[in-house]
Amino acid sequence: MDSTVNTKVKLGNGTIFQAQGKGTIGVQTKQGTRFIRDVLLVPDLEHKLLSLGQLLENDHTLQFQDKYTSGVAIKVSTVEDSWLWHRRFGHINFKNLKLLYKENMVEGLPTIEEKHEVCEGCAFGKHHRQPFSKGITWRAKEKLELVHTDLNPTKPEVANPPSRPVATSELILLSGIADTIMT
Repeated sequence: MDSTVNTKVKLGNGTIFQAQGKGTIGVQTKQGTRFIRDVLLVPDLEHKLLSLGQLLENDHTLQFQDKYTSGVAIKVSTVEDSWLWHRRFGHINFKNLKLLYKENMVEGLPTIEEKHEVCEGCAFGKHHRQPFSKGITWRAKEKLELVHTDLNPTKPEVANPPSRPVATSELILLSGIADTIMT
């Protein structure tokens, strides 16, 4: 084993691990012991990996047999799939998504992994709005001193528009009524 090797191994998911050595290993097969050279030692990996492409490059032969299962051998779900379906169903909770999958209620729904992270959209939707400011309070002392009115739309779309904006005429009308009532 050559422990001076300083190389990195990149996996299919983009994770990079540091190799701490390089050497030759023996593999027991039906035809006897076969030696594979230039094998990297990566102790941080959970499972041993074997590169089929590298074996073929080193003049090894591989034989695969047709062994099919009658049903699904394994179902895999990625984190991205679970989040995608969570958003597609209007941010439904993961327990209900799993129920939809379990009861086969949605065609094409993959296996759902229950997530414990917080969805930003769900958290935002559950926030309550702050009440209006109570710092500055002003009370009217006389009738019509303070009038709340909805002036929308200030410029409505009409076939024959008036010569002046509707909001202005409403304000003039309100002030005229107020003057009449006050006197």
